[in-house]
Amino acid sequence: MRLIADSGSTKTDWLLLDQDQIVCEYQTVGLNPYLNTKESIMDVLRNDLLANFCAGNIKSTTSIEFYGAGCSVKSKSKLIEDALHCFFPFADISVSHDLLGAAKAACGNKPGIAIILGTGSNSCYYDGENIVNNVMSLGYILGDEGSGCYMGKKLLQDYLNKDMPENLRKLLFDDKRVTAEIIFDNVYKKVRPNKYMASFSEWIGQNIKAHKYLQDLVFQSFDDFFKQHIIKYEKYKSLPLNIVGSVGYAYQDILRKVATKHGCNISTIIKSPLEGLIK
Repeated sequence: MRLIADSGSTKTDWLLLDQDQIVCEYQTVGLNPYLNTKESIMDVLRNDLLANFCAGNIKSTTSIEFYGAGCSVKSKSKLIEDALHCFFPFADISVSHDLLGAAKAACGNKPGIAIILGTGSNSCYYDGENIVNNVMSLGYILGDEGSGCYMGKKLLQDYLNKDMPENLRKLLFDDKRVTAEIIFDNVYKKVRPNKYMASFSEWIGQNIKAHKYLQDLVFQSFDDFFKQHIIKYEKYKSLPLNIVGSVGYAYQDILRKVATKHGCNISTIIKSPLEGLIK
């Protein structure tokens, strides 16, 4: 049997296949080696994945493909690989960047620009087999334009600075009970501040139709992503854009408008790469 995992900074989707049949699927927290130690990764595998997902299938799992955020550097991907080997000693294990998984899922065997727009953001030029060029993603502190985290950060900045319409500011407080103290605690003291900021993307989606401010915020976030990433690829206007991720999928109407502004053609938008990876 074959285990496939797609891991972002927020969640990891696991899928166990017997030939082309899905045996079971499960979800754990994200396993980003920049945000997790080997010990914390092993704790998730032991106490969450194996306890609820595929403990009875360990010996029959002969292949594992793990595509994860933060796994582009060998020293970081090895943290994931070593942890998996501890629990799946009989499996051939391959750990690759989540961007490669997204490219395989969205582009298949055709060239194009592959894009991740989820909790974080990233992009690459994919030649149908390999990533040939990657405009570096700087992560949630220095970059992640167009992502859920980026949108949430902009929303919270405007909330704290009173740079959003007062009626919307009141609605955000009534719905989320956010205060400066709560925001600062979650951003500067607690773990996974990127996940906290990205959680506000869902609230944006719930209220976007009624508020032009939110429509403009999402548009500007995607526009920042195109300016910092997409237009830096050679022949970006002639290459199909293939997008993976919950944020790109949720706001695809606005995303297509931004692409049109920059003279780009969006070919594919999918919420999760797993379906494409199975194919």
